[in-house]
Amino acid sequence: MVARHLPTRRDFVLWSGKALGLLALSRVAGLPLAGMGLGSGASPDQRVLVVVQLVGGNDGLNTVIPLADEAYRLLRPTLAVPEKRILPLDETCGLHPACRGLHALATSGRLTVVHNVGYPLPNRSHFRSAEIWATGGRTRTTGWLGRYLDLTAPDDRERRPGLGAYLTPEVPACLQNGSAANRSLSLAAGGEGFGTGLQRIAAHLATPEAAQVYVISLGGFDTHSHQAGPHAHLLATLSSGLLAFQETLAKRNLDRRVLTMTVSEFGRRPAENAAHGTDHGTAAPLFLIGADLPRRTYGQVPELPTTADADLVHATDFRAIYAAILEDWLGVDAGTVLDTGVEKAPVLTIPTTA
Repeated sequence: MVARHLPTRRDFVLWSGKALGLLALSRVAGLPLAGMGLGSGASPDQRVLVVVQLVGGNDGLNTVIPLADEAYRLLRPTLAVPEKRILPLDETCGLHPACRGLHALATSGRLTVVHNVGYPLPNRSHFRSAEIWATGGRTRTTGWLGRYLDLTAPDDRERRPGLGAYLTPEVPACLQNGSAANRSLSLAAGGEGFGTGLQRIAAHLATPEAAQVYVISLGGFDTHSHQAGPHAHLLATLSSGLLAFQETLAKRNLDRRVLTMTVSEFGRRPAENAAHGTDHGTAAPLFLIGADLPRRTYGQVPELPTTADADLVHATDFRAIYAAILEDWLGVDAGTVLDTGVEKAPVLTIPTTA
């Protein structure tokens, strides 16, 4: 293996101070960084991935709602969203009414809903399931994006350290792998909120120090009791933040270089519990957001069980989505990052007709 230069702590402090200073300037002055003589960030052909972590296990069935399955209302007598309030995506499903921003993205060809995503033998532990998603499998100990960054990182000593950037309390597990973890930058959004964090990413993308992978988190999805109000608020925060982010990218001519993906460690049980919440489950939908996506939905709406103690059975392995992102977006052989035989899902390629 060729040795790579890793930044010292002094390098990190100096570099991050510079980056944060530029971001602060743009916020105070109200000016886009791309118009301040700083260039357009990374090379125009470099594609960027933004990962949004929905921490706690998002309730997929009240996010992307089945329209025709009577079991939905039987299993959720108080949590089921009235049909007239659902924002339709197609004849089979629609979005929670708090997801107006996501619905606008879908109707303009900028959002794909991937139905019923999970993995075999699901684990209901927050920590362990999140670890499986972050590493790309049960046998791995390093992050799938950390492995990707190490694979593609340049070896010259003059290269900037910011291959990955994150707005989380610590280096995300998906970025952790040797030099990749040490070559990551925290944008330190603090308590400013999810939407502000996304805007910081948009501003950072317009600088010469732009990273190729960004990770940001939105917490609070562990909705075991009295779910309806808090979950609606979370979905509104997620939805409005992602719409504003995509519109900012479009204004700065960056939207065709950026793909955003949501992930959550698991979904929730189909049946609500006695506390009017939902417990740890298995599969759930995820979102892909970008310019001119070829599909509004991929896969089938899950078939709901009829008993309260049953779980969803996943139809799409999350590693099939990772493989599609690695090959069809980031341009590397998925087999060099993922040690799995799961075939990539055609979520980023033009659908073929039978």
